[in-house]
Amino acid sequence: TFPVVAIRDAQGNTVTSSTTAVTVEVFSGADGSLSGQTTVNAVNGVATFSNLRLAGKITNSYVLRFKSGSLSSVNSAGLTVTPGPAAQLEITAQPIAGVSGAPLATQPQVVIRDAQGNLINSSTATVTVALASNLSPGQISGTTTVTAASGVATFTNLAFAGLINTNYNFRFTSGSLTPVNSQQIS
Repeated sequence: TFPVVAIRDAQGNTVTSSTTAVTVEVFSGADGSLSGQTTVNAVNGVATFSNLRLAGKITNSYVLRFKSGSLSSVNSAGLTVTPGPAAQLEITAQPIAGVSGAPLATQPQVVIRDAQGNLINSSTATVTVALASNLSPGQISGTTTVTAASGVATFTNLAFAGLINTNYNFRFTSGSLTPVNSQQIS
């Protein structure tokens, strides 16, 4: 539902002749942002924000403030957001190598997030790992493509073999999502 703001007189009646411009801003919820048309001219005393979008963390509550010149401003009720479409990957457990060719000391874990960093817990996307650069003879073995469960892709049997004193990075990809590189491992 899009916000609708009425211009009212002191008795609470809508001023149907008003074409006043009404502006909206995020009043509380510091990381919230608005997109779309944030200033709308009233028609018959009513300003309708028909393409307004609020983005932010799903864990926060947001309040919008509507204002117009010298008129008293009005705040919305508390609002929450739902996750947007999957947009990026984030490593929540960095891979740590152990003995060359043996399973990694710490297996990587990658989560699927929207553009605001919210976990997409409905995602079952596949996440693939490869070397981030063409360093040879570095080699990853084990299951290199994992299907996410509840938005989390957990690798369980990766092993890595490479040259001693050479730093490598793993690159995690999933379709059109923004990929992510691991910290350096050697």
